[in-house]
Amino acid sequence: MMDLNSQNYSPEKIELTNRKAWLIVDSVGNIKYSNQIFTEIFHLNKEENLSKLGLLPNLQSVIVKLSENELTEFNSSFIYETEEQVFNFQIEIEKVILFNSPYFVIVFNAQKDEKYIEDKISNLHFALEYGKIPVMIFDYKGIISFATNSFEKIFSCTLDDIYNSHISSLFSPYLQPDKLENLLSSIESGKEWSETILLSFVEGQPLYFELKLNPILNDEGKILNFVLTVHDISYYVLKNEITKKSEKRLKSIINNISDLLIILKKSNNLICFENANDNFLTIFNVDKDYCYQKRYEDFLPNPLINKIEESILELNISPTGVCEFEFQEKENIYSGKITSIEKTNESELLYIVSLKDITIEKMKKDQLKELYKKEMELNRLKTTFLQNMSHEIRTPFTAILGYSDIMVDCIEEGDYETVVEITDSLKHVLNRVVNLFENIIEVSEIEAGEVTLEPVSINCNQILKAVYNKKLEDAERRGLEFELDLDNSEYLCSVDWIKFEKIILNLVENAIKYTDSGKIKITSKKMEDHIIITIADTGLGINEKIISHLLEPFVQEEPDGHSRNYEGAGLGLTIACEYTKLMKGDMRIESKKNEGTKIFLNFPVEIE
Repeated sequence: MMDLNSQNYSPEKIELTNRKAWLIVDSVGNIKYSNQIFTEIFHLNKEENLSKLGLLPNLQSVIVKLSENELTEFNSSFIYETEEQVFNFQIEIEKVILFNSPYFVIVFNAQKDEKYIEDKISNLHFALEYGKIPVMIFDYKGIISFATNSFEKIFSCTLDDIYNSHISSLFSPYLQPDKLENLLSSIESGKEWSETILLSFVEGQPLYFELKLNPILNDEGKILNFVLTVHDISYYVLKNEITKKSEKRLKSIINNISDLLIILKKSNNLICFENANDNFLTIFNVDKDYCYQKRYEDFLPNPLINKIEESILELNISPTGVCEFEFQEKENIYSGKITSIEKTNESELLYIVSLKDITIEKMKKDQLKELYKKEMELNRLKTTFLQNMSHEIRTPFTAILGYSDIMVDCIEEGDYETVVEITDSLKHVLNRVVNLFENIIEVSEIEAGEVTLEPVSINCNQILKAVYNKKLEDAERRGLEFELDLDNSEYLCSVDWIKFEKIILNLVENAIKYTDSGKIKITSKKMEDHIIITIADTGLGINEKIISHLLEPFVQEEPDGHSRNYEGAGLGLTIACEYTKLMKGDMRIESKKNEGTKIFLNFPVEIE
């Protein structure tokens, strides 16, 4: 510290070069003297305080601190900022005693500081260039002041070309008007900004660059400059495009699969939805985005959930690595397959589940089974028919041959009474054959839809009485009671007389044939708009399980062929049922084995 109390001190005598700005201040920072350079640079005069200087850090605060302690010298860097430029000074401070009071001599080493700044800028420039990061620097007005060589190469320009130019002139060819406006707005508001641009093609490949803008602020938050960096992101963009194309191709492949497809991912013991084709999403009403990475149990139907759970367990022991299953959802039936694929990460598994709607296929299979069953039944019926026809035709013709031989013997012996008796038997046999052929012809006409009706309006009781009288002798011959109980109401039905009589005859003949004891009863009863005719017997009855089959041609309850106890081709019920339907009637059978049978005929009555 200099003690100048005993000296004849004059500031002019202080040997300080005018190449430096310097001044003398008191302990609170009031200027007592300054040279011309200082005044021209900082525009402060005598008795003004250093607080107005605006240095960073605050020089006035430094002086106050120095006056309060024993330090006599201090050396540090200070920043001085104007509206157009920022200066960095290396300031030397020395405490002196004048007239028993502390004063401070402050020297601004500007030249030394410029070199310091130049060194820092040189180092920064070296780091930027050899760091190979394309960088451009411009001020808050958008005026370009610096660009690295790598930046110049990308945009095919030199710093000399763009120096002191506005940034909009450089980027207008590369940015659309709205994006350029966003950049200028970000500069004005001092905000960060980024954008991706396509600059050129190299060997047919596009080059994508990301521009990033960052503001540089001082300690007070004021914008000093902006730094714009450029990053080559071509690899990532192209990789992303390839990924998108692969995903699109995969999606197209998945969606072109006609089967329903869903992919589940197992991770951390949870199985979640990963992907599905459009067919699956539509059929099961699944929102792909909403369900992504959610448990499949939360949105799939329960029948499918249960089958997937069972199949996943089976996959662990399946030698083929594939499990098949079948389930029904509402009215649809699906067949499914599930397999697993292990991802690169062994803790994750993909389950691929494919489903196929086999509802129609299943229905057709069932139909084929039913048709096959019917075909087998028809084959059986054909065999039965041939056996029955063989029996029904051979038996009477055998009888005819036998009767012929007897008649020859009787004629030779002159026994004409026996010949007459045999003639009556021959008539019965021939009537049986004629009736058989008539029934076969009638059934064939019914099957071909060639039946012609000749309807007449008649009281059905007339035909019932005629049949009763015709078959009374046959019933009595078998020792059966034969009753007739008719409704005396006046009514008319529109029926084909001959075919109606055929219906009643067939049913009564069957009743007589299959009743060994008891009675047969024909009744009629008029209801509101129809007449009900009942033929009841106390005969053998019919097994309830085969009643519906008895209405098919050539079907009888008894065993086929020669083992049957009763003659007939099994056509009577078929003809009766079909003729009833043709005359707009209805036939219903009630029967129990060994308890007898009731057949109900229902015909509409003509309204007067």
